[in-house]
Amino acid sequence: MHGHNAPEETERDAVLMVAGRLKAVYAGRCAPEEIEAAVATAYAALRDRPVRAFIPVLVERRVRRMLKGPAD
Repeated sequence: MHGHNAPEETERDAVLMVAGRLKAVYAGRCAPEEIEAAVATAYAALRDRPVRAFIPVLVERRVRRMLKGPAD
């Protein structure tokens, strides 16, 4: 079934993985709901970008900046 997902689904799945990773990284510092809201905000801000390949990476970078500070 590989390759049958629409590009939008693949992108959404990747963004959900970013959200999960950020929830783990920021556990104890930010509520999961705060992370989800930040991811939704960042994703919405990038909605009109013509090149979609890097959206998940850009979402993660924006959220890390929103949450103020490196977590690695």
